[in-house]
Amino acid sequence: MGAVIEPSSRVFDVGGATGVHSRWLAAEGHDVTLIDPVLAQVERANAVGGFSAVVGDARDLPAKDACIDVVLLLGPLYHLIDPEERMAALREAHRVLKPGGVLFAQGIGRLTAFTDAAIRGRFENLGADDPTSCEPASGRT
Repeated sequence: MGAVIEPSSRVFDVGGATGVHSRWLAAEGHDVTLIDPVLAQVERANAVGGFSAVVGDARDLPAKDACIDVVLLLGPLYHLIDPEERMAALREAHRVLKPGGVLFAQGIGRLTAFTDAAIRGRFENLGADDPTSCEPASGRT
């Protein structure tokens, strides 16, 4: 990220929680505003200092059109389950970005946690010997 962001950029860290990314971006000299819907997260972020933190929503960012250099959208896209809400957050990020601005966005699919647990073998004794039965599989009580 650091190699892409121009020096002294104005950055929105949308869904930034307690400021994991905001901290290092502010330390690099950027003007960072963290926006998160959870008051307790915003209060913890404000206690860190070096950047501002406000309660807000990824679908309604507190900025005029085309005035932000960089938007981080690294949490809202997997907390917003409805596809239209995800699109609203992406449209809103696009709205506030200056022409040529940079958007860093990340989403996680609905089955990511299930897939991870299955790959790591964290499901024990799934199902019954007879998948149509409501009785426990043999050997289990």
